[in-house]
Formats: sequence, C-alpha cells, structure tokens
Amino acid sequence: MDTQNKGILVMVEWDGKTPPTTWYSRLHGMGLWVRGNKDTSPIERRACNAGVVYQEGSIIVKSESLAHTLASMAYSMGAKTVSLGSFAVDTFYMSPTDQAALEKISTAWSRRGPKSHEDEGIYTITCTEQAATFEVDLREKPMTCPDCGSLAIQWRRGIRRNVQPRTAKESAFDFWAGTRFIGIAYEIPNVDLDGETHLPPTGLNEQAQAVEKFYATLPQYVKDSNIELVARVLDIAYSLQSASRERRIAVRLAALNEYYASGGDKTFAVNPSTAIDLVDVAGIDGRLVAAL
Repeated sequence: MDTQNKGILVMVEWDGKTPPTTWYSRLHGMGLWVRGNKDTSPIERRACNAGVVYQEGSIIVKSESLAHTLASMAYSMGAKTVSLGSFAVDTFYMSPTDQAALEKISTAWSRRGPKSHEDEGIYTITCTEQAATFEVDLREKPMTCPDCGSLAIQWRRGIRRNVQPRTAKESAFDFWAGTRFIGIAYEIPNVDLDGETHLPPTGLNEQAQAVEKFYATLPQYVKDSNIELVARVLDIAYSLQSASRERRIAVRLAALNEYYASGGDKTFAVNPSTAIDLVDVAGIDGRLVAAL
C-alpha cells in the first residue's frame, strides 16, 4: 500500500476474546493477510493493493465499501467495538521539534530514585496547540497538556490569573493583548470583576504583532461580537502561527468543507499563506465559518 495515499482505518476491539478463525479466512479471502513471509517486515508481508493489517485490530484500507464490510463482519462475529475513521497516511520522519520533545521526556522519565515532593502544587499550564489554559494540582512538574496530552505547553507555578473585564474604551485587540502577556509568557486568564487590572499592551512579540495585523482584517461585525468570541479568535490565530503546514491545511479543509456544505460559493485557497486568516481560525472554531 502506498503510504502517501488516503487511508480508511478500521479498528476492531474483541475485548480479550480470540477472533473466530472465520475472521481470518475472510480477511485472507479479501487479500488482507495477517501472516506472511517472515523474511520481510510485518507491514511488507501484510500489505496488498487493497490495504494492510497494521495489527490484528487495526486495518487500513483504500475502499470505503471494504471498510464497511470489514466493520460489519467484525460485529457479526462478536467484536465488542468497531470504529471507522479517514485520514492521510504518511511515513513518519522525526523533525527537530519531535527530537526535542523526545529528549525532554526521556530526561524527565529517566531520573532514578523517589519523586521529590518539592514539585507538588498548583500549576497553570497553557497548551499552545489548543490555545487553552488550565489550572491543575500536580505531584510533579508538568510535561504535557492535562487535556489533550500535547507537549507544546508553557507553564508556571501558581493559580490561573484573574483579570477584570474589558472596559468600554478598549478595543477587543487591546483587551486580548493586555491580558495575555501579563507575565513572562502567553497565558489565557479567567475574567472576573474582582480580577487584577490590566494595562495597555506594550512590547508585543512577533506572534502577537501578527495577530494585530490579522485583527485588522476581520469584518467589523466580528470585531463587534462578544469579547469571549473575539478573544477566542485571536487566541487561535496566535497558536496557529506555530502549527505545522500539514495541520494548517487540515484545519483549512475542515473549515471549507463546512462552508461549502452550508451553501457557500466563494473561492478560498487550501494552501496556507504565511499570515493567518479567517479560514485558518474557522477550522478550529466553527462559529467563524459564517464569517467567510
């Protein structure tokens, strides 16, 4: 199977049961082999034109009808759960970012001896993949996002900040920038009447300056929307600047799929430009699809 092709994943959970021999004979009848020549790699000996059995419970195929047939067969033979999903299949190559993340985890998890109690406490963690901030009580320093498991995080000790609401004189951008960079790093605070005051933004970093340019391109009615929505839009725009090209294409496709399904007729580029635009953001928050 050409790993550059799109794939349909069939995931079968037998819940500890041994699949019936009929399952394997049916797979073999469709050209999907679980076993083969041991002189080749597991994937090479199982691959065929129709697809490949990655593991006995994970089969990647090209045909939607074949995927549905396999799912139906598994259910009829006693599988407890069967799931289907479509995705792009590609060979994995470790990037410098992946290498840095692996070294970070390896260093932290290779320490011997009992855990230190010095690291126990409240942490505020900002996930730059989700553009979200969390307050959690941990026994050790955070390594990943507590919600999605991403390693693309920033953290500090202490509770999440509370800031006062936007004032009537503030633009939505000034409120966003004035509340996200109170400390050393970007962080999304809670908004509370009893929160701390925030000052007009100064000395914005390059990513925040790019968000300011993006804000200037927004339709006026989006700028005039409730501050929760506008701030969320700007948070997404900030986080997507560090996203890979592949992720940006994926979120743009998600936005355009919803846009055209709802009857939209404008033309947009799937290939992302350097600057973040509304299509990027709409792929993360579907409320923005209507603004395209």
